[in-house]
Amino acid sequence: MKRMAIILTLVIFAVLIYSPAEAGKNLIPNPDFISPDGRTPFFWHHGVSGIERVSKSRFALDAAGNPPLPSISITGGTDREGYWFCVIDGIKPGKNYLLSFRAYRDSFVNGYYPSFEIFGIKTRLNSHIKYGAWQDFAFVFNSGAHSATMLSFYNDYPVMFSFSSPVLREIPEGEESESAMSKPGRRIDRKRLYKVFPLGIYGSDIEGFEDVRNMGFNTVVTGVKDESPDRLFSALSKDNLNAILIPPANRKLLASVLKKIGSSDPAGNRILGFYIADEPEIRSVPLGLIRKKIKEIEQYTPDLPYFMAIVRPRYVKAYSDAADIILMDQYPIPNQPLTWLSESIDIAGRDAYDRDIWAVIQAFGGKQWKSSGWGRLPQYREMKALSYLSIIHGARGLLYFTYKSMRDNKVHRDNVKRLVGELGAFGEVFLSGNSRRLKYRPSDLYKTGFDGEPPVHAGIFRADGRTSYLIAVNTIDKTVRGEITDIPEGIRYFDEFFSDGRYVVKNRSVRGIFAPYEVKIYVSGKEYKRVAILRSGREAAAFYLEKASNNTTGLMFKKTLSKNGGMIFEFSLPVKQSFWMLNMRFPIDLLFFDSHNKLIDFYQDIMPCKGDNSCVEYYPSSAVRYALELRSGTIEHYGIKRGDNLYIE
Repeated sequence: MKRMAIILTLVIFAVLIYSPAEAGKNLIPNPDFISPDGRTPFFWHHGVSGIERVSKSRFALDAAGNPPLPSISITGGTDREGYWFCVIDGIKPGKNYLLSFRAYRDSFVNGYYPSFEIFGIKTRLNSHIKYGAWQDFAFVFNSGAHSATMLSFYNDYPVMFSFSSPVLREIPEGEESESAMSKPGRRIDRKRLYKVFPLGIYGSDIEGFEDVRNMGFNTVVTGVKDESPDRLFSALSKDNLNAILIPPANRKLLASVLKKIGSSDPAGNRILGFYIADEPEIRSVPLGLIRKKIKEIEQYTPDLPYFMAIVRPRYVKAYSDAADIILMDQYPIPNQPLTWLSESIDIAGRDAYDRDIWAVIQAFGGKQWKSSGWGRLPQYREMKALSYLSIIHGARGLLYFTYKSMRDNKVHRDNVKRLVGELGAFGEVFLSGNSRRLKYRPSDLYKTGFDGEPPVHAGIFRADGRTSYLIAVNTIDKTVRGEITDIPEGIRYFDEFFSDGRYVVKNRSVRGIFAPYEVKIYVSGKEYKRVAILRSGREAAAFYLEKASNNTTGLMFKKTLSKNGGMIFEFSLPVKQSFWMLNMRFPIDLLFFDSHNKLIDFYQDIMPCKGDNSCVEYYPSSAVRYALELRSGTIEHYGIKRGDNLYIE
């Protein structure tokens, strides 16, 4: 598996920069499939089955496809003999060659893809998505030590695939494919692009923007349907959303939109960039066609980035010259491992030169998607694991597909909202730019995940000079035990963010037990204070509290709270600060102390918010210097009363 991945890096996907008509001498014998008997073309051969009681592969030589073209066809059988091949002579060792051909299928069946082989490299044609029409393919190979080779087409599936117009020609010295090497990207304004960590969503129209914002998203992927863009820009400003804009096909409307973005109107700042292409590799979209659209846009707004979604990562190198941000949109649930997405991000990061990589997180599935292989919605833990896994592997933004699946399912919507709210709270950490991968050493039988790597992926992010966040994701559906290693020097322990657990670092490693698909966030550099409640000068209760580093987050997203744990908020000046229970998992007691450390107000057993509009704000009666969030029942247990004093060690 790994060896094949290494070999495939030698293959360059040419994305039809060249066409067969441009080729010099075509080295493929009998590319028009001329036959003496109407069954087998000169110089071409097919598989022959010699085993009984298995289904036989079937072969055809005719004018197939739409439009009809001379072609060879294969319907695969269980005899594993479904292939056509020819021998190609006249190959020069160490030279680059362009291979192009057309492929046809009558209908699309998910998971059914043909393959081809040349120079000893077999490639699965999993970008062959188009059906009912011919799809063009072009690839650049280096011949290595070969002076001759075989070209083979394979089909192992019980559907018919047809192949036509094969061309192989040498690429002369100095004539480089424009897709052969990713070029440096344009200088994009990253300060503008990353004012906040991008958390975006597909599938919402203007009417859904308010709900999208309430869910915690800050970005939408959207188009323009009206004859004027003013309504879109107004809605973005009203709901405080940014947009990745799908350019309208109508040229007049496109010009109107681009003039608006290029004007001095601040509403134009809501546009992060343009969604220039969606999975072009599976439709063999010529790179020149995408560049033509870019030139049209650049007449008005030359500085905004271009976003492109790619599902087959090996095509990133070929298409990245027409994109500034690559969106990897692999949807693994329920049939593929989660690491399909993270592996794709790694490949894109390697092949896309200096482009930023974002991830598209699967948030859809169900009956309407069953025929395409996504027969159920992803669970909360799966979406969470995919999201953090993408960030560990270098994703600089996350987009979720699609809003329609959330709008129609309240439980699913609430799960996505909970996840996006949590991610938003860590946005500054993800944007810190100071991160690196860590290693994992398993201590149980689950040594590897589906990708052959250890099942837990981990990375450490240094948010400032003092605080580090270690994020770890279990990528499999089994509980695993092990150690995260290669932790930077100087860290003695971590506190687990979602609980009050503390984990000792020894020999630069920390131990952990990970539930299926569990995400753990360990934090070093947290500041704790011992505080006491005094009554008549005597200690009535004592607590060991975390000092809030972010006065807007508090105990949000934590799963548990120890008996004498909690959080202390310290305000530099007395302030009448409100608190609410958004994204809380358990009830708490809330206490307010004035500038003389006297308890002036408290609330008992405050319950988490149940919905978007049910969050009550809790205020002190006057300005305070300190607030404590404690476990529910603490006030009653210790008999805490107004007038008690706070002592901070």
